[in-house]
Amino acid sequence: MKIILVSDIYGRDSHLDELRLQLSELCDDIQILTPYSSSEDQPEQGLEENAVYEQFLEVCGHDYYSSQVQQAISATDDLILAIGFSAGANAIWRTLSATQADEVIHFIGFYPNQINNAEAVTPPCKTTIIFPCEESQFDVVTMAETLRSKPFFSCTISEYHHGFMNPQSPRYDYIGAQTFTRSLLDEVYQALKPTD
Repeated sequence: MKIILVSDIYGRDSHLDELRLQLSELCDDIQILTPYSSSEDQPEQGLEENAVYEQFLEVCGHDYYSSQVQQAISATDDLILAIGFSAGANAIWRTLSATQADEVIHFIGFYPNQINNAEAVTPPCKTTIIFPCEESQFDVVTMAETLRSKPFFSCTISEYHHGFMNPQSPRYDYIGAQTFTRSLLDEVYQALKPTD
């Protein structure tokens, strides 16, 4: 089993490295994907979110990020548990519509704010989405109700805002991040636990 951890627009940072460390107690094979191919492309810490998003669009963009995720999944022979945040969750969601995504057995996505652009996707695997309390692109409650009709799909609408898991986000929430990190680790543990 392999975990693919797909970052948000902020890329690889101490938050993602800490999460990787926690996940490594459950799985030895963890790959981190970010939208940035080099450290020079990585946004500076402390940059305003709009500037980080503009940099993401300039350096990578949603289509290219999805193709990077699809390539990583296709290149893996193991079963995959995919975890994504924001743009990373969007990229995984879009990849799950591809026939090459059969290796993914479980997808956990945090606040995929472009999911409304691909709501016709029916993931072929167990899927857990954690929505923020609101999104500017769509009504979260309506979207959750629409998606809950899909097989293998579950979701939670949190009380926290988009970006609550990442300390670089202006909407980071320490309590929310701790709560959902524990939930994430529990869900990963259950997914990796051998069945009798």
